[in-house]
Amino acid sequence: MHHSQAESYNYVLVLLSFVIALLSSYTALNLARKVSTSVGWHQKSWILCSALVMGIGIWSMHFIAMLAYHLPNGITYHISIVSISVLVAVGGALIGLVVAFQAGSIRSSFLIGGTIMGLAISGMHYIGMAALQNVTIQYRPLPFTLSIVIAIFASITALYFFFKRNQQRLLTSSLIMGAAITGMHYMGMAAADMSFPTETHAHSGNAINMDFYVVAMYVAFGALLIFAISFISSLSVDRRLSEQIALKASILESAIDCIFMFKSQGWIIEFNPAAETIFGYTRQEALRRTFFDLLFPFDQNGQDAALLFQLISQKSDSVIGKRFEITAYRADRTTFPAEIIITNRVYGGKTIFTAYLRDLTEKRKSEELIRQLAYYDHLTGLPNRNQFNEQFQLALSYAQRHQETLGVLYLDIYRFKWINDNFGHLIGDQTLHKFASLLTSCLPEKGSAFRLSGDEFVILLPQGNQVTLIEQAQTIITLLKIPFRMDIGDIFVSTNLGISMYPNDGETLEQLLKHADQAMYAAKELGRNNYQFYKPGMQMKYAQRTGFEQYLQG
Repeated sequence: MHHSQAESYNYVLVLLSFVIALLSSYTALNLARKVSTSVGWHQKSWILCSALVMGIGIWSMHFIAMLAYHLPNGITYHISIVSISVLVAVGGALIGLVVAFQAGSIRSSFLIGGTIMGLAISGMHYIGMAALQNVTIQYRPLPFTLSIVIAIFASITALYFFFKRNQQRLLTSSLIMGAAITGMHYMGMAAADMSFPTETHAHSGNAINMDFYVVAMYVAFGALLIFAISFISSLSVDRRLSEQIALKASILESAIDCIFMFKSQGWIIEFNPAAETIFGYTRQEALRRTFFDLLFPFDQNGQDAALLFQLISQKSDSVIGKRFEITAYRADRTTFPAEIIITNRVYGGKTIFTAYLRDLTEKRKSEELIRQLAYYDHLTGLPNRNQFNEQFQLALSYAQRHQETLGVLYLDIYRFKWINDNFGHLIGDQTLHKFASLLTSCLPEKGSAFRLSGDEFVILLPQGNQVTLIEQAQTIITLLKIPFRMDIGDIFVSTNLGISMYPNDGETLEQLLKHADQAMYAAKELGRNNYQFYKPGMQMKYAQRTGFEQYLQG
């Protein structure tokens, strides 16, 4: 005979079934939040745990709701079919969550995932109904279809809110999912017309109702125990995760270097205080930009930004994990040299890039200072002997390849020691500085002046011939006719120049420099402000003079 449903519900168990559905949804979705913050087997474990909790919760709600319905004495459940309904609930939840968290469009993922979960809820319910023994069930098409639509629509809506990923929407998602499970069940029950044997229905009474109530309590207690264990485990993980986030935040805030985190399309999702200081943008301003727009905001043709975007999108080995240097822009359009390294990691199926950028301005200044100390004279600012040796070798190699001449002028300040002794070292330093400035002011386009040591200077003239070398020497001598203006008054400074030429006077630095020095001493014998070209006979006089000086010193 047909059994009326209106009088057949224990409303305490009805309320308990809804609470179980709500708690299972909240616990499962709360566990699912860990998926996006984990990788590898940890991610798979969280999805599986979420599916188990949701599947068991759905089944528990269904079983309690069935116990809430006063079935006649003698109605039993087919264990195998009940087991299948549990597997459907867990399997459907698992597949739905996997799809919802897969890489790709979030919209399509939660639509497909929600549909699968809705079908799993419906499938579990109707398979569970089929497990009833000694009952004849017929379903009315409209409420039957409506129950499935409710389950699917509510599941999709719950996942939509869940993907907003904050605590308030997690509660909303759980409420909708719980309502979906409960609403689907009772709509499905409303769609069922059940008939029982007359003798079975007659044995229904209070004792049987109490047995149903006790069984429902046991099932509810078991489900709640599972939810509690899962929830406590989730809280423990949340606490560790919060500690990790706090640690990472402190690292970001205290890091000296700029740290950016950005998505595949370049949109910045993290921008630390060091980056704010160096680039001149606030964090909120940076989060509205892409990483490429930040590095190249004034790149008119966009080629640099497009090239870097292409290399990062392809995860090219030439960029990912490699240090490289760029010229970056600040908010005020000034540029600075920067060193950058970009890494990538997959979070929740999505690739997140992290860029570590260091401002090289101070490093470049230090390198330039070291270079100045190594290659330049600190008093006159002229290149020193180290740079002369390098520049000479380059000029000599060029002259040899192109069969050209190379001129060397060796000169010093006439009676410089007398200036130092009579006027002091401060005036002596000023004399060296002004003499160096004079040499620099009259150099031809390809000429270079160097200070070797003390008051000794060298001028290097690529492609220099006898005419140009004489013009250079005469220009220096003419300029020296004008006195140097010092703090103590005007001082007249004189010089003597010795000239050697490649290849006639030598083919090595040592030969040309030595012969120019010998020619300079020959010029000194003629008095101040004279110049002389090297001649082979000068070498003998130089050797005799050197030997005589060594004899006197001995």
